[in-house]
Amino acid sequence: QMAYFQQPEYIPNKTGLERLLAKYGLAAGNAYVFDERCYVTMNQQYGKLSFYYVPELHKDQLDAKHPVSRNLGNVLFLQTGAIDASEARSNGDAKVTVLAKSSPDAWTMDSNIMLSPLALSAPADKSSEKSYDLCVLVEGKFQSAFDAAPAQDGAAESSGLTASSHVARSTQAGKLFVAATSYITSPQLLQAGSTEPVALFLENALDYLNGRGDLCAMRTKGLSADGLLVTKGPIVSAVKYFNIVGLALIVAVVGLLVLLVRRQRREEIRMRYNPHDGRESGGVPAPAQEKDGNSK
Repeated sequence: QMAYFQQPEYIPNKTGLERLLAKYGLAAGNAYVFDERCYVTMNQQYGKLSFYYVPELHKDQLDAKHPVSRNLGNVLFLQTGAIDASEARSNGDAKVTVLAKSSPDAWTMDSNIMLSPLALSAPADKSSEKSYDLCVLVEGKFQSAFDAAPAQDGAAESSGLTASSHVARSTQAGKLFVAATSYITSPQLLQAGSTEPVALFLENALDYLNGRGDLCAMRTKGLSADGLLVTKGPIVSAVKYFNIVGLALIVAVVGLLVLLVRRQRREEIRMRYNPHDGRESGGVPAPAQEKDGNSK
C-alpha cells in the first residue's frame, strides 16, 4: 500500500495456504530475501544499479541433477521469500529437493522494507548473510492436512455431497512444488512465448508434476551457460587490468617473436641457396660469375 508522497508499505499477504503447507512440513516466512548476487543494470544517471530484491540464480544455486532445473541459469526470482523445509525432511516417506536457493551473500528483511535500488545497500555485517531455500519440491506420501472428516450440515446432506470417510495418509505418492514468490508468474517476468530461463523453469515444473519429466530435458538441452561467479574483489581487478594491458603486451611480444623467427628463417634460406649475397647483411654483393668462369 502507498499513500500520496509517502513510501510504500508492504503488508504480508495472508493467502490461507500457510496452514495447509505447515501440515506438510513447509513454512514460508513473511520476510523478503535480498541477495548481493542479483539482477544488475546500468543507468546513465545513476550508474550501476543492483536490484537486491531480484536474486539472479546461477547454475550453482540450482539443482543441476533434477530435470526441472537442469541446464538452466540466470533465473530471476522477483520479490521472493524463504522456505523452511526442515519438518518435511523429517518425513521418512517423503523426499525434499531444493530446486532453487539464494547465494551465501543473502539476507532477509521483514520490516521497513524498501524496494528501491537507490535506497538499498548490502549489510556491513556479513555474518548475517547466508543461503536461503527459495523453491522446493517434496515427493512421497503425505499425512492428511485434516485431522478428521469435515463436519456435515443439513445443506451438505441435502445436496448429496457428503464426506463419510477420512484418509489419514495418502495411499499413492504425490508431488508438491512450492516457490516462495508468485511474481515469477507475473507479466514482469513472463510473456507469451517467452524463452527466459524463469519461464523454462516453470514449464519444466508443470511437466514434471504431470509425469512428463522427459520433456524437461528436451526443452533445456543445450542451454547450459557458465557465467562469471566472481564479480568483485582483487581477483576481478586483476582480471580487468590483465584484459586491458596484459593481453596487449602478450600480442606485442608474440608479434615480435614471429618477426624474429621469420627473419631467422629468411637468413637460413639465403645462406643455403645464395650465401654470397650480402644485401641482407648490409655488405657488398659478390660479383656474378659467367659461364666461362670470368667475372663481369
